[in-house]
Amino acid sequence: MRPIESKLIKKFIYKYIANDDLILKGLDIGSSTLAFRTKIKPHIYENIYVPLISSNKKLYTSDLKQEIDNDFSGDIFDSDFFNLLKKQKFDFLFCFNVLEHVESPKAFINRCVDFLPSGSLVFVSVPFSYPHHNDPIDTLFRPSPSELSSIVTNSILLDELVIVDDTFIQDLLRLSFTGFLSRFLSELLKFGYDLVRFKFLILRQNRLFWLFRPYKISFVVLKKL
Repeated sequence: MRPIESKLIKKFIYKYIANDDLILKGLDIGSSTLAFRTKIKPHIYENIYVPLISSNKKLYTSDLKQEIDNDFSGDIFDSDFFNLLKKQKFDFLFCFNVLEHVESPKAFINRCVDFLPSGSLVFVSVPFSYPHHNDPIDTLFRPSPSELSSIVTNSILLDELVIVDDTFIQDLLRLSFTGFLSRFLSELLKFGYDLVRFKFLILRQNRLFWLFRPYKISFVVLKKL
């Protein structure tokens, strides 16, 4: 999650969750580690977690990786883990920048919705115009907000937005000179490596193509029927 993305999503957290006394707890699926949320990308904690904590909401964390910092760790396609999450009766779900990293985005997000009670809120973000980035894979799933909401069954759309973020050059200019040079040369090497391997689909998603073109993220808020 990028800083501008987190700031805009924060507004929707206040709109739908923070000020609603009936909404008490939710799950951040694909939350990675505590260090990732607070040190590597501190804007995630500041803009996503703090508004909920200050509103006395509980946001549980979950990831496929077994991490001591997370409340839940497991595969949602495992029946035991799915049933464990279902028993929690979460009021809302966050699925931020996860779907491009799973083999079947539609199956994954609907599996998530299935363990939620009726009336629960679902916040989803996924790259719309964004470079290739493995974690551990990137399927290049890049839907528009309407395309994203259309794959989620048994739900209604409450809000949708294309988040326009910074460019690669803006990211580079925040770095030191050596950091700038190292990052830029790294992308050049990736470009050349994919070119000689005839990996044209990935080549077209090299970060250099976003040097002056803004990153864009699709974001939707849904409600389970």
